Amino acid sequence: MAFPHSLYKFADETPIFNESLSFVNPTDNLEVTLVLNGPFAPAEGLLAYAASSIVHPDSTPVNEMLELGTDLAIGTGPFKFVSYVPNSEIRFERWDRYWREPAYWDEIVYLYYRDAVTANNAMLAGDIDYLGQGIAALQESFNASTAITVTGDGVNDFINGSIYWYIAFNSPYINITWRKAISSAFNFTYLNEEIDEGTTVKANSLVPPGFPAHNASVKGGVFNIPYARQQMQKMGFGVGWEIGSQVGDIFTPGLDEALWKASAWVPDVGNFTANQFNFRHRQGSHFMELLIQRFTYDMDLIGIEINIQILTWSQFILLGQNHPERLHIYYVGWGPDYFETFNMIDPLVNPASSSNFARINNPQINMYLDLAASETDTETRYGYYMKLQYLIMDKYRYHMGLEYDKLYFVHAASLKGFPYNTMRNLYWYPTYRETA
Repeated sequence: MAFPHSLYKFADETPIFNESLSFVNPTDNLEVTLVLNGPFAPAEGLLAYAASSIVHPDSTPVNEMLELGTDLAIGTGPFKFVSYVPNSEIRFERWDRYWREPAYWDEIVYLYYRDAVTANNAMLAGDIDYLGQGIAALQESFNASTAITVTGDGVNDFINGSIYWYIAFNSPYINITWRKAISSAFNFTYLNEEIDEGTTVKANSLVPPGFPAHNASVKGGVFNIPYARQQMQKMGFGVGWEIGSQVGDIFTPGLDEALWKASAWVPDVGNFTANQFNFRHRQGSHFMELLIQRFTYDMDLIGIEINIQILTWSQFILLGQNHPERLHIYYVGWGPDYFETFNMIDPLVNPASSSNFARINNPQINMYLDLAASETDTETRYGYYMKLQYLIMDKYRYHMGLEYDKLYFVHAASLKGFPYNTMRNLYWYPTYRETA
């Protein structure tokens, strides 16, 4: 069964929508009544998800996947699917019977490029009209071309992406004081400005700024070595040693630096071996190498030794779902399935979720999750989301938020009407070409 099916179920596997009680109005077949099996306030957002598209039963079997190379989908959008050639192109044509005014474009063609550099060069050469996120190395070339527009949200030169990159802790083993120490010892500025070369901003919360009810007051960890060492001393480690001083991101060592760096402390519960934390992450990249170097360096300053364990993506998923107790600290990203704040929070902290590898099970957080899921008053529900972000990121430090991508969009200057958005969703219907 396709992955999205899990989004249409409650945590206990009960379907959100009751198929037997939902119906089409017999006197007006354009009106549909959907009945839920329980309160679920994010239902409206879920209906806007791509997997909720309305398709005709004659073309789309209920329990089968479409073969894009041969099957045709019959839906209700402004464009109709024409053809798909693997590793080459996808072609659409305007559907003139669309319920609103027909779209501007006669035809939309998505071209496949085997690598990003080739695709970016095609944009510079004028071979394509829309690129989306361009590579940073060519941004100056894009900016210099009068035939190309580089923009974020139409006001700022970038918008924050919806992918939330973070480090999480095995919460039953790594208690709140450990979590405060670790999330205060990491140099976030170095990550964003040096490793990422200014292409990211610090993620203060698991809800990105482009989402409703983003809590901008949440910090999610601030680099401060003396504070981190104070947390270690609260647990009986390095008591009496000088903790140094810090102004902004500039740390000044004390007299006991060698003692801090020579230490290797771990919690007294959990499967810690050789006095080391395991740091697990998916199979690497140059970015991962640099992140690991920095994280290892910073943790050494507070007497923590790191054992790096590299996994393939499938190994990481299987370990997190089947043996999360073996994860001490891990790095991963989370992207929303649909534009709804609940979808950014609940999968990562709900104890019933298969994505909650950090094994978070906090009664206070669980209560607010339940309240948010059933609260239909938007303002009240957003208040619950704001509270959840504070609890997860600041009070309990279950996550150490790292970064959101800076998004900018590259397309021909003659193309207008793009609805730039944090989800990177490309919606062609309102767009058009400006002619001289």
